[in-house]
Amino acid sequence: MIIYLLSHWRGQQPLMWSFWVNFVGLRLLIFTAQSQWVAATESYYQVTPSVVYFLVLFLHGVLLIWQIVGVIRACDHHFAEHRSLATLWGAQLSAVVLFLMSATYSLEAIQVTLIPTDTENEFVRISQEHAAQYDISLSENRCEIRIEGSLELGITNAVRRALSDNDKVRTVMLNSGGGNIYEGRGLAKIISEHRLNTSVTERCSSACTLAFIGGVHRTALQSARFGFHQYRVDADYDIIVTDVSKEQERDTALFLGSGVSESFTGRMYSQEASGMWWPDLAELVDVGFLDAVNTEFGSDGLCRG
Repeated sequence: MIIYLLSHWRGQQPLMWSFWVNFVGLRLLIFTAQSQWVAATESYYQVTPSVVYFLVLFLHGVLLIWQIVGVIRACDHHFAEHRSLATLWGAQLSAVVLFLMSATYSLEAIQVTLIPTDTENEFVRISQEHAAQYDISLSENRCEIRIEGSLELGITNAVRRALSDNDKVRTVMLNSGGGNIYEGRGLAKIISEHRLNTSVTERCSSACTLAFIGGVHRTALQSARFGFHQYRVDADYDIIVTDVSKEQERDTALFLGSGVSESFTGRMYSQEASGMWWPDLAELVDVGFLDAVNTEFGSDGLCRG
């Protein structure tokens, strides 16, 4: 091995071998390995900076110098024998390109070791707090996906990921007291796009009803309750872009488009935001909000092809 390293360093190996194997091939192998490592690094805190700095210094420093010096000396020997300037310039130009690429990869590796800023930490903390308020799970037969808890920011994307990994899902089970209306709409859109059924066994109120209305076939157990009330803005300051009345009008159109009668949508937001209107299930069937009320779970034909 030492003899091989010295022969390249002295330019004693054929230029084609020195250039394509010792230089280009080895560089590309290092670049590929580093890219895979960066992609697999889930957390900044999993990285030991001292190890990364050592590898950067060795792979993109010491080893790179060995590669470049060997190629340059091999070029000199090749030119002395063949007087080919084209080969000489091509090898040297490629050496410059790979040197610049190595510098870029060095910065990328060092960047992975940097501790996130306070802003990034705060963003992660808030995302984790939102995720802790809801739960998404699959049934044992993987035909139903259950959504429980508050519909917080991020839940739509979480459900989208769950559905992308499970094409057997046919029904979305909802148990929620509401949450973010934009997330409720997002869930309704996903449920509708995947042609999924929706079902409630316990409770579905406020923003949850938006997600529920996205179902192709909408059912509930006799013990289920659906709640409606006016929207509100949960903030101690004015949000200029948010108009509660317009948001309610938008969702009224969503319900009407899903087959709910106008007589019902005209009363959906009659209850003050501090309270809740709980209509009878029989009425919800009559107005087209519910397709059926089941006496036991599973009678809506889950897991059909």
